[in-house]
Amino acid sequence: MSVTASAQPAATPSEDAPAVPPSAEPGPPGALPGQPPPGQPLPSPGGHPGGAAGGWQAGQPPAGGWQGGPPPPPPGWQGGTQAPPGSWQGGPPPPPPGWQGGPPPPPPPPGWRADPASTADESPPKAEREVITADGLPLAMRGGLRLEAARMSGARSLMYGTLDVVGQFSVAKRVFVDARLPLTIGSLGNPMLGVHGVLRPDEKVWITLGGAFGFPLVGRDEPLVTPGMQAQALWNMHQYAPETLPVQVQAGVEAHAGSLVLLRAELSPVLHIRTSDRYDALELALQYAAEIQLGHTIGGGFRFQGVSLPTATDTDHTQLAIEPFFILERERLFLRMGLLLPLTSPLGPPFDQSWGIRAATGMHFD
Repeated sequence: MSVTASAQPAATPSEDAPAVPPSAEPGPPGALPGQPPPGQPLPSPGGHPGGAAGGWQAGQPPAGGWQGGPPPPPPGWQGGTQAPPGSWQGGPPPPPPGWQGGPPPPPPPPGWRADPASTADESPPKAEREVITADGLPLAMRGGLRLEAARMSGARSLMYGTLDVVGQFSVAKRVFVDARLPLTIGSLGNPMLGVHGVLRPDEKVWITLGGAFGFPLVGRDEPLVTPGMQAQALWNMHQYAPETLPVQVQAGVEAHAGSLVLLRAELSPVLHIRTSDRYDALELALQYAAEIQLGHTIGGGFRFQGVSLPTATDTDHTQLAIEPFFILERERLFLRMGLLLPLTSPLGPPFDQSWGIRAATGMHFD
């Protein structure tokens, strides 16, 4: 059966066309009403399958529900008088969460990874943590218990070794109580008790300030004790001085230059208060030293030291010495060994009259 399309007058906009609200904005460009979808041929009035019941006619929507126009707006658009966001074209994705205006950041390049340093905590790098403690102290300034042994050898008589038991106990952050028990062959020297603190004025600079006093236990000319004054080239001679109450002031500095170089210096005046009238009431010994060390946990260095006796009248006023040394530092244990070489009299020059060995080992508590 054939269906004849009757001619109808074209509808005027005022009669049949739906009114467009004045506040509505047109959507994205698309096919005009009454046109087939893009890419499809214009069907003939009677050639669409379905005949008059389902055929497409000019001025009517095509069969299949196709309406033309733009794709559906993004979620959240409520239609009506509300226009689609911006000039929505179905283009770039929405900005990331927390975005507060401005263009969204560009995507990272392929293979990009976050910089670990930007997400790391504020703790020091691993290399620095290995040479600086949690309290901000270098390895050599940690508290602990250690043994210091020294012996001077040579042609001189009465050259004996000494052994000092040293304890440094932390009582506050960077504050320590110091105790020294000097020993020689079968006898006890003048024990020392003191306190010192460490200041850190710069990231790689530490200053030590402290003091100590001794107990006058060495009696009159004890032959097994007094030679101990020579074991370290007169360094710490007050620990073996007879009939003496020593009072010591300590000052030192350590600085790290780069990743391997350590510089140290110390100055320690010691007042010898005599407990008998056989000696002058007061005598002064001035100890000073400087060191350079290469390497923190394992390395070596060179030390220069001097002991001046400005008030002495019966001996040379200054004893100088040098010491190349090796050092090994671990988390809890350490070892230091050096060759002590007196430069000036009464103990020098080295290997002519005397030379010595100095060693220290012990355990750290922090």
